[in-house]
Amino acid sequence: MKKTTVVQPYDLESINIKNWVTKSNILIESTYKLSLQEQRILLIMASKVQPNDETLKTYRFRAKDFIEIVGNKKGTGFYSYLKEIVNGLQTKILTIKEKGRQRNYNWVITSIYEENEGYITLQFHPSLKYLFLELKEKFTSYQLENVVRLNSVYSIRIYELLKQYERLRKRELTLEELRHFLAIEPTKYKQYGHFKSKVLAVAQKEINNKTDIYFEFVEIKTGRKVTSIEFIITSSPALNGSSSTQEKKLELNQSFSKLEDNTNSLENDLAGLGVKPEKIEWLLSEFTQDHLERNIRYTQNRLITGDVTHPHSYVVKAIQKDYARSHRNQNALTLKRLQKKN
Repeated sequence: MKKTTVVQPYDLESINIKNWVTKSNILIESTYKLSLQEQRILLIMASKVQPNDETLKTYRFRAKDFIEIVGNKKGTGFYSYLKEIVNGLQTKILTIKEKGRQRNYNWVITSIYEENEGYITLQFHPSLKYLFLELKEKFTSYQLENVVRLNSVYSIRIYELLKQYERLRKRELTLEELRHFLAIEPTKYKQYGHFKSKVLAVAQKEINNKTDIYFEFVEIKTGRKVTSIEFIITSSPALNGSSSTQEKKLELNQSFSKLEDNTNSLENDLAGLGVKPEKIEWLLSEFTQDHLERNIRYTQNRLITGDVTHPHSYVVKAIQKDYARSHRNQNALTLKRLQKKN
């Protein structure tokens, strides 16, 4: 009599929002378009990957455990909606551009919905292993609870892009780069004002209120057009409204206001010297505040003494060649020589 082999199902996995998600920065800066529910399911899977795993494992979850996290579409039965998401995940593509090559991967290689049992079985595509495992450098980690609380796909992606630069406290992205990372179609949010209200403002409100980081942003213009965004990032010590968190946010707001005031002051000084708006934007983006301040003051002083006849061009050269520092160094050298003679 032929022996029947019984295939044991995979162990059931629990969902713990305190688990950590670790991703290669290559993945964070890749291009993909997913729904909010698909994002949440993949993030839950990512939170199950452990640093000592040798392969990307297959995970089996109770469908009901996804109810509170993934959510539901109005007018649709939850289980049929979840089945639709799980089946659709196998058709979703991840695009990775690396070393001059573009590679397209499927996110998952296995997606099973057991209707009678109410279980979901999922496995990342094995080719994605290098984006989740054996990461020794250029990776970003955060707790799952920071992203599953967010209700916009753009908020999740912006959170990851900023979390990547949390230690540096700043990140500048052109609008083109930002739209590319967020996979926003060219015809969507074409006007900056629309993009700001529907993407940036929503992400800012959600991230600042629900995650472990907090950010403000500065609009960088070319002429009158906003072309880049500078994000100013700080760490929040907790996800709740503790006094320490509020103090940190207040501190950032004060720093941000001071930065904005200083930037406006420099812009006004340069405009007063006759520098064109597009040149002002370039100078503000290329040189530090101290560098700009000392050369603007140097030019203004020389203008008062009558040594400068074309301040708009002189101040630009002064900033580029740092006349103020050279003049200061020369004065110091002259003083030193006089002291030696005496």
